[in-house]
Amino acid sequence: MQRPAHPARRRAGGCRAGGRAGAALPPDSPHARSVHCHGRTVAASGAGDLLLRLRSEIRRAPAAPVPGCGLRGPSRRPAHLPLRRVARRAHPADGARQMGKPDAGRLSGRDAQGQGVGPDRDDTGGRRRRAPRCDGHHLQPICLGDRQAPAAGRYRRSLQRLPVHRAAYPVGGPAEGPVGGGAAVAGRIRASVRRAIPPGLKRSGTMRVGVYRGFPASAGGGFQYEASLLDALSDLTPQVLYDLVCVNPAGESLRGILQSRHLHYGRMPILPLGDLDIQQGPPESYLSTDGEGGRPPPPTEEIVLNTAMGRALREEDVDLLLTLHPSLIGPEALIPFIVPIHDLQHRLQPEFPEVSADGITALREQAYRTICRYATLVLVDSEAGRQDVLRFYGDLIDGDRIRVLPFFPPVRRSRPPTERDLARARTRYGLPERYYFYPAQFWMHKNHRLIVEALARLADDGDAAVRVVFAGSYTEKWRARNFIDVMALADRLGVRDRIHYLGFVPDRDMPALYSLSAGLVMPTFFGPTNMPPLEAWSFGRPVIVSDLPSIRDQLGDGALYIDPRDAASLAGAMRRLWHDDALAATLAANGARRLAGYRHEDFLALLRSILDEAVDRVRTRRTPAYPIAWPQEAGGVG
Repeated sequence: MQRPAHPARRRAGGCRAGGRAGAALPPDSPHARSVHCHGRTVAASGAGDLLLRLRSEIRRAPAAPVPGCGLRGPSRRPAHLPLRRVARRAHPADGARQMGKPDAGRLSGRDAQGQGVGPDRDDTGGRRRRAPRCDGHHLQPICLGDRQAPAAGRYRRSLQRLPVHRAAYPVGGPAEGPVGGGAAVAGRIRASVRRAIPPGLKRSGTMRVGVYRGFPASAGGGFQYEASLLDALSDLTPQVLYDLVCVNPAGESLRGILQSRHLHYGRMPILPLGDLDIQQGPPESYLSTDGEGGRPPPPTEEIVLNTAMGRALREEDVDLLLTLHPSLIGPEALIPFIVPIHDLQHRLQPEFPEVSADGITALREQAYRTICRYATLVLVDSEAGRQDVLRFYGDLIDGDRIRVLPFFPPVRRSRPPTERDLARARTRYGLPERYYFYPAQFWMHKNHRLIVEALARLADDGDAAVRVVFAGSYTEKWRARNFIDVMALADRLGVRDRIHYLGFVPDRDMPALYSLSAGLVMPTFFGPTNMPPLEAWSFGRPVIVSDLPSIRDQLGDGALYIDPRDAASLAGAMRRLWHDDALAATLAANGARRLAGYRHEDFLALLRSILDEAVDRVRTRRTPAYPIAWPQEAGGVG
């Protein structure tokens, strides 16, 4: 016997949610929604109509155990109770838990004519446009400086009405396929309503965390650090109870992260053609420049407001800013912020011009003092980094606002290179049969010079077959000077033909370059920690590295240690590893064991705990107070 249609299905027009009637949409409208529920495809003409239709499906759902309680599915529901009461009775601890954002946010809330974009109007003439996603999952990019459309109240109320048991949502979102039981079906409905909310809108009553990135791909380790956090934040976005959105200045290029192949335009993937190629001129052409960012402005102890950025962040309802590199955007906008401090080498080793010349020391000092005075939380990558911050800025910050978040290089999540990848890399770069690999920008502290001197010693002792491959750019005055000096030294010592310089290398070639090498050689002067040794371990390669206390803490028994000021020490380590396959295998195995102790899941859990704590501090007003208030004439909310 056929069950009579539910009244919601018999309606000729109108969708209803939160007590407001809306116009019906034709079935072929791009705004019509559908969802798979109990083996049936339920179509609707709007979010409210979808909600009502799916509720009727729940009443027909088969009985199934509900995780976390003794009740069964909708068949045990008392007839006089509405569905939402059943969900709350089954899961009283859940309250009115709100789920995450829609899958993607729009870049702009205005169309080409400046008209508003809302749930019944879009900026493409039809289906609502969804903006490129930062990594193919859930983290939404929002352009600062272009205000979003106002929120649609009926969508918000529908979202808040259905509490869902946590067990119904595995990591990554609701399970696919048919579902059974009241809680699981409620999860289906809630996920569908989430997708019906216009992208870019802030959920009512939630905190919004803006994620601010800014390093170009040529920045090397700084860019890789940002990429690792973007990957992790995208994975966390559907799990947390606050909004995570990637915020960028409206005029900023996304070409660096385009190479991740994770960006989407709505549901359509954006695939880069070819590789990111950073062209370099002759190194002499950079000697008269003041650096990629120009000469820094004179430092000041006062907060200089960035009214444009502050207004844009307030218009996007950003409550907390997570900057993925050391930045003063947070204090300049008078917004609570989380920020990393990678090193304090301008205090520890000021003899290197990259951290001292052209006013850089004063600029770094002013920036780090401001960060330590006002940051909600400061991120460091090791306990040694934490102690450095307390040593130099303990008068401005204590350990209660410093959190250790160790590196997790993005390359660790890359697939192993195939034979085709290896052959392609060897042909493309003209690689020698065997070589040591050093991927590093040509900063003086990277100590390329010591490798050249070690090669000369090896040649004098009869090991002329040893080759080294350098990868990294020199597009800045101090790097260009160092590159010229290193290559001139190689010419004088007669080992220039044993050095292969590749320039900038795209991320997708790095696994092959590591895998083909005899190992990583890294005689750096800087710590407290470094990313390349973790990358080398990820592809089973041994590591030679500087013997610095903080680096020993990071790498343990997974490396050969050398004196970064002694070429004989480096030459001896390179000779041992070149001829001793058993030693190489032991070091690689030790590194793999240490890597296994810090999984991506551990990185996610630690990052989430830091974000949760920062959000709680902002919500409960336990953040350092700014000495001035946001001026109302600057725009936004003070």
